[in-house]
Amino acid sequence: MADNKLALAAVVVILVIVAGAWWYFSQPAPTPEVPEQPTQPTTPGGETGTGETGEGTTPSEPSVSFAGQLVILRDDSPKSLDPTKTTWTNDYGIMANIYSNLVSYERGTRNLVPDLAESWEVSDDGLVYTFHLRKGVKWHKGWGEFTAWDVKFTIDRILNPNVSVIYRSLFSSVESVEVVDDYTVKITLKNPDPAFLYVLAPYRNGFIVCKAYYESLDDPETQYGKNPVGTGPYEFVYWNEETGEVKLTAFEDYYAWPSGSHVKDIIYKPIEDDDLRFNAFIGGEADVYTMPDPEKLAYLKDMESRGEVTILIETGTGMNSLIFDTERDLYLKDLRIRKAIAHAVNKTYIVKEILGDTVIEAVGWLPVGGYLYATNDVPQYPYDLDTAQALVNEFKADTGYDTITIEFYLPQAFPYVEIAEYVQSQLAKIGITVNLHVLDFSSWYDACVVQGITNMTYLPLGGRPPEPSVIMKTVFSVNSIPPGGINFARYKEVDPLINQAVVTTDEAARGELYKQIQVKLMEDLPLYPLYYYKVIVVTKPNVKNFTVDNFNSYGDWMEYVYIEGASAASAPAQVITSIISSFTLLAPLAVPTVSPSIETRFIRVPN
Repeated sequence: MADNKLALAAVVVILVIVAGAWWYFSQPAPTPEVPEQPTQPTTPGGETGTGETGEGTTPSEPSVSFAGQLVILRDDSPKSLDPTKTTWTNDYGIMANIYSNLVSYERGTRNLVPDLAESWEVSDDGLVYTFHLRKGVKWHKGWGEFTAWDVKFTIDRILNPNVSVIYRSLFSSVESVEVVDDYTVKITLKNPDPAFLYVLAPYRNGFIVCKAYYESLDDPETQYGKNPVGTGPYEFVYWNEETGEVKLTAFEDYYAWPSGSHVKDIIYKPIEDDDLRFNAFIGGEADVYTMPDPEKLAYLKDMESRGEVTILIETGTGMNSLIFDTERDLYLKDLRIRKAIAHAVNKTYIVKEILGDTVIEAVGWLPVGGYLYATNDVPQYPYDLDTAQALVNEFKADTGYDTITIEFYLPQAFPYVEIAEYVQSQLAKIGITVNLHVLDFSSWYDACVVQGITNMTYLPLGGRPPEPSVIMKTVFSVNSIPPGGINFARYKEVDPLINQAVVTTDEAARGELYKQIQVKLMEDLPLYPLYYYKVIVVTKPNVKNFTVDNFNSYGDWMEYVYIEGASAASAPAQVITSIISSFTLLAPLAVPTVSPSIETRFIRVPN
């Protein structure tokens, strides 16, 4: 009798919860508080665009529909959604769906195609780019029509020395921006820049910002990055600064929806601990999980064999290197010590034993096939402790130093800690003491980028456009030396070659210059490349058309994604089913867990 009463009570509780949940989810969804938007958009530049509506599929056509919610797990919260303020891959993956660019990439490739600019011409001397803009493009949140004034505003803001801009040097070739009319903009360069179209394509500063909205804000330099407005396929809804969660919703007036079904809402959900993030994914709390470590990947491959997940893998253009302060560190500024470290570190061990072949062993700095003019014909430093020891002995004999101590700064995450401990043990074998400074990610960023305390650290880079001038300027320009930049090596020797290469229009001569730079980097070793990333994304099997590219962004081209079987009214039913499942007391849901002894494991990648 007692058992029957208990069972009856359990049924009543479940029914009450189901009824309450149905009532709750039938109400309008609450939206976290976001900065208030002015109600009357002003006309950019004082002129009004009057062109015809641009071509493309629109939501009024029956071939386009929106349904379902996609939850994407991330390792940390965004830093900013302002294109001029961000360096991290997580931020880029969100912004790529909010904003648009003058030119873009063909889906899944790095082939340039028209976007906000329907066409363009380049003058014979390569100095003037004239872009003819798409008409009828709408800004999110009712901020009117996109025009040439927004393009001018975006680039002028990047060039404004009074505005804090990361990667301003990418636009250093721009002399002026002229609005010819609402749908024509002319950009004049100081010198020919064969990489200029890649600078305008999706990558940080190339995202076009809404002039009218920006100018309406009280403190735009702070507010825009927390509540952005774009013209892309997904509109910003909220950023919960306590949890880091970001929500986007389909912008049904987007000018380029492909035919078919599309995800209605996207949630970017940060969970810093990778074990918790992994368990959240396999426990059904999310639809997309990225960059599993070897142990988790093996488990997921077993799930894939049963049709429970889909694993997408692409060779990336990102890489991780050890990078050395060649200017200020007492020991690392000597090339012999940098060469000794290279010979003492077995990259094959790192790739196979620590990372389980989830990455690719590096040869040169740039991966061949990922960048134009990349070459493997560069100096190599095979694993050889005897050679490493001889270099250390020579250094000590010449300088009189009896001991060598190196400070190694790193984030507290897999595989950084594991690799650092391996490097520490290897260098001890040749008489070099390594002190590890293991910091949380924000503190590491602050130490290296903001304060410029580098000594020895990692340089983990996400993918860049295939034109190498972008990554070369970012990492080895003298303008990128910290604070504020990521030239942690403070290395200046290739800056003249970079400046020459970026203005060289002859293809063969340009390629030769970039090869000289790559050889010089491996001769001087301001950094030592360890491995290239593989981009690994795991989705639920009903997530269709998710595109993995070599940018390490985990989520470009979300306008093509749909959830099989999703319908506009399915969310409450799905949640109620989840609630009922959680109350199956006699047969609990079998959710595999990972031992809490496994450390946080996620490769954070700056762009």
